[in-house]
Amino acid sequence: MKKNLISLSVAFVFLVLASTGILLYIKQKSHAIEISHTVFGLLFVTMAAFHIYNNWISLKSYGKQRNKSKLSKEVIYLFITFAIILTLSLTSVLEPVAEFGRVFAKGEGEKKNWGINFSEKKSNQDKSGKAVVLMVQKNEKAMFAALTIDIVDANNKVLENLYDHDSINHFPPSNLLLNTKIQTAAPFTLRVTMDDKGAKAVYKGELKALEPGVYQPILTANTKLERFLVEIK
Repeated sequence: MKKNLISLSVAFVFLVLASTGILLYIKQKSHAIEISHTVFGLLFVTMAAFHIYNNWISLKSYGKQRNKSKLSKEVIYLFITFAIILTLSLTSVLEPVAEFGRVFAKGEGEKKNWGINFSEKKSNQDKSGKAVVLMVQKNEKAMFAALTIDIVDANNKVLENLYDHDSINHFPPSNLLLNTKIQTAAPFTLRVTMDDKGAKAVYKGELKALEPGVYQPILTANTKLERFLVEIK
């Protein structure tokens, strides 16, 4: 490809990539910005490869001392500098630098209840049993966790499955408002399994009655649950 076209393309892609990178740094993480940054990042790699190909002879000369085969001091200094920065980044030493952009994000410290939106689901509607509504709200530590809700016996054997997370996860998976039916006679144990990319957390609680009302069989203190309520119709 022509050198002038490649050079202009690299410059244009760099401007877009720099703009989206700054927006991400100050925590303006809209989905459109993330997509644009990713696409133009891939495009920048492609254009940079062509740029290196077109200027390979010049780049080789920059990297060596004049009339010698040894690497130039500039290349050695750059290599050492970038190696140190990469190491500090991978070991999270530079995390304060990366997270400093939060000071420009509006209301970042006020977003405690990140996900008040609930996904309404139904299960066991073709079965007979007591109609109930389960409300499960996750906290920020479990915002990406998928949910499974079962009724189990004393040996942890599943007696009845009330909900199993969708095979296609949402981004992030929603909080849950579940309309279901329970056939198992009370009292019984409810078990909630939260699967966060392979890291599982399991919480249990006993529902002692199926009388009409609202119950909280699982205490949510020191868990990844914000709320867990059961309404008996």
